[in-house]
Amino acid sequence: MVKFENLISHWGYIAVFIGTLIEGEVTMIVGSFLASQKILDIKYVMLVGAVGGFIGDQIFFLMGKLGKNMKMMKKLERNVRFRKARRIVRRYGTYIILFSRYLIGMRMALSTCLGVFNIPVRQFTLLNLISAALWAVTVGLFGFILGKAAMAILGDIKKYEWLLVLTLVVVAVLGYQIKKRIKKVEEKLS
Repeated sequence: MVKFENLISHWGYIAVFIGTLIEGEVTMIVGSFLASQKILDIKYVMLVGAVGGFIGDQIFFLMGKLGKNMKMMKKLERNVRFRKARRIVRRYGTYIILFSRYLIGMRMALSTCLGVFNIPVRQFTLLNLISAALWAVTVGLFGFILGKAAMAILGDIKKYEWLLVLTLVVVAVLGYQIKKRIKKVEEKLS
């Protein structure tokens, strides 16, 4: 089991960073759950998660800003989430940036849409930084508390950790697949 812990502690922060570049809720919960088991450090999980989320949103924002006249935007116009994001931005304005991370599945679309709408880079960056920090702390603490509760219920969780991590990975992959299928159905219906 020591090798498994070493592997996770070595690559865990990189996985959190990569996972939070895109969406990251599951990644943050898994990372903070592992921090509750003392495999990772919760401060670094939250820091890396905030940085990954911030950079990911900046990239999608800049893609929207720089690519609004490209063929990519015509394809996005057919995307259900992008159309929803456009309606949300029109209704709530730029302050949706602060809450976009909590609208699961909408982060990339909202960031891209805000870029298309010519939101000033400085304003987006400041609100995105605040949002990333708040999100990483709240989701990180949720996963950490979840891990502590599991430890209290199951006792010494170390003997189950490989099974728990495997289960979390399977749930994450299944969730991603379900999300992908729902997106295809939504696009066919629209």
